[in-house]
Amino acid sequence: RRYIVGSSAPYSPDISDYNSQVAFVAAEDNTLVTVTFNIADGRVLVFNNKKYQTGHKMEFEMKQMEDFQISHNRDLTGTVIESSKPIAVFAGNKCNKLKRFGYCSHLVEQLPPTSNLDKTFIVAPSLRKTGGVVRVVANSKTNLQVIVNGTTKRATVEKTRHYDLAVNDNSVTVIKANAGVLVLSFAVRLGRRMAGDPYMTLIPGLEQYINQYYIAVPKGYDENFLTVIIPSEAKSSLRLNSKPVSSGSVVTEASVNVTAEAEYVTMVIEVAGGAHQIETTDGTRFGLLIHGRGREDGYGYAGNMVSPGII
Repeated sequence: RRYIVGSSAPYSPDISDYNSQVAFVAAEDNTLVTVTFNIADGRVLVFNNKKYQTGHKMEFEMKQMEDFQISHNRDLTGTVIESSKPIAVFAGNKCNKLKRFGYCSHLVEQLPPTSNLDKTFIVAPSLRKTGGVVRVVANSKTNLQVIVNGTTKRATVEKTRHYDLAVNDNSVTVIKANAGVLVLSFAVRLGRRMAGDPYMTLIPGLEQYINQYYIAVPKGYDENFLTVIIPSEAKSSLRLNSKPVSSGSVVTEASVNVTAEAEYVTMVIEVAGGAHQIETTDGTRFGLLIHGRGREDGYGYAGNMVSPGII
């Protein structure tokens, strides 16, 4: 089992609250874990009086339900975690911010194993934000195509390295890779006087779309949204809580071509906090992101991050 870490560069290396972090917990006894570090800027991590740098390995054995956390004031993106038995891996930042206005936010996601990484992604805009950063983390040497508003950029990303792309608040981004990659979207806070601090979201690939979701939308936020990414021809089959989606609840809508034959629609739908069911009547699979904002706060997460049939 292998996992590759996605995080962000701490806003200030002098303040530990911004640290890049990775944590994991073992499901069984006698779990052998190997950490291969990727620490930005050539920095050193010290554990038990031993120094580790990029490329160095840390090996140890874990008991059932034992956890281990690594924290550093430089970006840990690209660090690799391997285990002999099942583990759960989480990564992000203790509390980071991506621009100087506002407060930091705790950024964390549970990571999928590299065996479940996808190759094609659609990244919808982060509503009510000034834009964002999309980060693509390569598990192996990877050729990328990144398509924004019809313009294609190409890049080659070396193993365990990453590619960052700044996006504005109304762009739909298509990412195509020749190997499985991890894709993260960082929503950037609005301006000095506006609400909504940053959040980090793992972006599901097209192979991770499913046809039915049961989700919990947190209460206590000013606004909550569902972002649906669905083939254009299946839009009319979408049902929210067993009813067609009301046009009055659709805040934004845009279409994007993944290939010459495959057009998708991204829809941002405003919803109330609480439990929701969203599905297609014809069984078409679609992507789902849940996000929202409040005063000095924001959140976002994916409806699903593993391929259908995988637990």
